[in-house]
Amino acid sequence: MWVGASILVGANPITMFGVLWGLFLLGVGGVLIAVVWWPTR
Repeated sequence: MWVGASILVGANPITMFGVLWGLFLLGVGGVLIAVVWWPTR
């Protein structure tokens, strides 16, 4: 799986940027949700 992903990313930098951007947005969204949700538990 990782080998295929690295080949795909190596062949297409735009895909790599999209994946990194998606992970970044997921991380930021997760932190925001945790910060907002945690005190209201």
